[in-house]
Amino acid sequence: KCSASSVNECGKYVRDTSKLDEATKKWQDKDIFQLSRNINVAFIAQCVLRDYVTGILNTLRANNDDWHLLVLYQWHSVLSAADAQWMEDSLKTSSPEKTIEDVGLKELRTLAEEHTEALNRKEPRHWTFGGLQRGPDGHFDDFQLAELIKDGIEEPAHAFGAYSIPAAFKAIDKMGQLRARNVFQVCTMNEFRKYIDLKPFETFLDWNSNPEVAKAAEELYVHVDNLELYPGLLAEESNSSALGSGLCPGHTIGRGILADAVSLIRSDRFLTHDLNVYTLTSWGMSQLKPQPGAYGGMLSTVLFRALPGAWPFNSTYGLFPFYTPPAIREIMHANKKEELYNFERPASDMAVRGIKSFEACKNMFLNRE
Repeated sequence: KCSASSVNECGKYVRDTSKLDEATKKWQDKDIFQLSRNINVAFIAQCVLRDYVTGILNTLRANNDDWHLLVLYQWHSVLSAADAQWMEDSLKTSSPEKTIEDVGLKELRTLAEEHTEALNRKEPRHWTFGGLQRGPDGHFDDFQLAELIKDGIEEPAHAFGAYSIPAAFKAIDKMGQLRARNVFQVCTMNEFRKYIDLKPFETFLDWNSNPEVAKAAEELYVHVDNLELYPGLLAEESNSSALGSGLCPGHTIGRGILADAVSLIRSDRFLTHDLNVYTLTSWGMSQLKPQPGAYGGMLSTVLFRALPGAWPFNSTYGLFPFYTPPAIREIMHANKKEELYNFERPASDMAVRGIKSFEACKNMFLNRE
């Protein structure tokens, strides 16, 4: 396996560390760590730009922290049915005497305390989740991890908008709104729209054309300028699915999260000025290239490397993890690329054969059949 130290591109690392004094050993260890960290951070940044932003914009068809931005990411409305059911089952187990609609902050705190207490009884390296069990070496089973990821890929997200938050999250969203109002003291919906250069709403129907939703908000806030940011974002009318709108949030959320993601990248010197071969080495920069066939996506690289026996080279499960199989099939059909991909759920225990010599690699390319 290649690494920054084994490639030793600049020739500045000594492989036989027994020849080094203690100070040089510490310097070399720190330098390798910093280089590797910068490469990993750059890789994750590419995931944000190429997978996260692409998912928001649906383009496969063709500097500062701010409390206000935290409200943008209260996305309980888009949780899958399986995630919502997990929360509901957890609340029923913790407070069996209560119906889901009656669960309040007290019951939510009880559930959180129970989970915290259960975790505190074990060291973090012994924690588990989703019914998974660790092996003697402390690792999870690759097969189980792959199956869990594939289950998630097949689960479609719910839609943004009013009346979309699962009942089990009522107490959580109540707590979120109180925090936004009393702790963070965030601005109103229209003030936030001005902040990100969007036109303020003039009426509640501009905000949401559903008369029932608009009327309910008007009875609470009287004028649209008084509309709080938290409910304003969550209940804003969502965009229709089209090029440039894949996640289909409300226009304000979509504009805000894109601005936040791009701003965080552009304001980090390691992801802009220092994103070059001099800082990261040529080998490091080569690790930031997208997987072939992934339309520029980067997460597929992580999946193929971490779980190589779980994905064929052309599996849409591995190449497009942000898209459900029916959705990506429709997109590839429109792109006239359907025959190039495998849309079936792959096995998670396929045998992997390694090629470890130049001659073997050469023969593989000469005899591809």
